Amino acid sequence: MQIMKAADHRRMPWKNGKGETAEIALFPEDAGLEDFGWRLSMASVSEPGAFSIFPGIDRVLAIVQGEGLRLLVEGRVTIVTPEGEAAAFAGDVDVTSDLLGGPVVDLNLMTRRGRFHGSMERLGGHERREIAGKGAATLVVLRAPCDVSSGDGSVHLARLDVVRVEDGEVLSFQPALAALDLLVVRIVESGKEAG
Repeated sequence: MQIMKAADHRRMPWKNGKGETAEIALFPEDAGLEDFGWRLSMASVSEPGAFSIFPGIDRVLAIVQGEGLRLLVEGRVTIVTPEGEAAAFAGDVDVTSDLLGGPVVDLNLMTRRGRFHGSMERLGGHERREIAGKGAATLVVLRAPCDVSSGDGSVHLARLDVVRVEDGEVLSFQPALAALDLLVVRIVESGKEAG
């Protein structure tokens, strides 16, 4: 299994210069902000403001820490909370955010429109969960510590660590001190299904 520890994520400024992003994974790995196929990152948001514009990009955003965000996407309000569904919106439209109750950390998936499609699903509970790798990429972000195992063994991972589940691979996620709290990120090539 491929593990990406939270402390090792690459830090870089936002495209608009008003904050910092921890980049988790990028495809292709040598791509920049103008030519990636997909990109998964986390960002700390401590004040209201406008999102960076990314032409030709679709975004999916979830909250991993804090109470949540109120998004205004082309005049339409969307509330994003840790317990709710992720918000999906185009990266090339005007989006502003307001904090619901203090700073947050968000998980942000960006996919190149016409090449890739992304989704996020929150999984929780006190029982062991098995997650299969499907599509172009499957990444699991831990919102609580847990034990992860495969045919090669088991490892204990901390909050905000990330595991990449390869296509055809199945990993087992076992609660540690608290219930499971996972965000499963799936990326598929446009025109294909992760089935």
